[in-house]
Amino acid sequence: MRTQSASAGKRLVAYMIDSLVISVLAGILYGIAAVLDVEAFYVLVALFHSIFYLFYFTLLEGSSGQASLGKRVMNIKVVSANGTQIGYLEAFLRALCMNLSTAILFIGVIMCLFTEDQCTLHDMITKTCVTNADGATAPTVRRSVGRRGDPVLVCLSGVYAGCAFPVTSGIVIGTDPTVCQVVLPAGGGVSRNHCKLSFDTGSGMFVLHDMGSTNGTYLENGQRIPQGMPYALTSGTRFYLASRANCFEAKL
Repeated sequence: MRTQSASAGKRLVAYMIDSLVISVLAGILYGIAAVLDVEAFYVLVALFHSIFYLFYFTLLEGSSGQASLGKRVMNIKVVSANGTQIGYLEAFLRALCMNLSTAILFIGVIMCLFTEDQCTLHDMITKTCVTNADGATAPTVRRSVGRRGDPVLVCLSGVYAGCAFPVTSGIVIGTDPTVCQVVLPAGGGVSRNHCKLSFDTGSGMFVLHDMGSTNGTYLENGQRIPQGMPYALTSGTRFYLASRANCFEAKL
């Protein structure tokens, strides 16, 4: 099962639910403050509102549930760029960065309408993403059992680490399951239709083709391969997509 980005609509509704929950709790405390008529208590409530906001998202999104109450209602959750669960520290940093996203007219949040894989500013800073809960687990893949000497794509890191895929007429890597044979989690900088690896039987060389990715395809030494042009690879050449979190080897 692949990691699938949650839609901007789902995220908006989840945020509205979370805001309502936090506001209701704060409203109850403000009501108590009004009854007691203690001026200092108003200050404490205001501080509580800000602090509770941070701990609300930290404790819920950093837990095994990986989701605030609003996200649970919408069946979405927060994961790391490679599709794994985040911890409390990552969740706390994400909650802090959420303030940046909302600071100036919610521009950082609105970004999810125009970025690949619906990423907000705080997603990009903390390298996290919000996914559909029923598609956020790492895929289960069997290791390739092709004949020795057959061209294969070996996954060195990421959700497919230790797995190999046969390279026949060509294998596309990206986040779009409708066109890709190796489907990676969204939110890690990998494009929907990132690159294609094929094998030229005549020359015995692999051919890597960056298909106009946003964040690039790189050789192990950090060299970015040209977009839209075939790039020949020898067996044993390693490359990565966007970051070294998604590293592969073309191998015979």
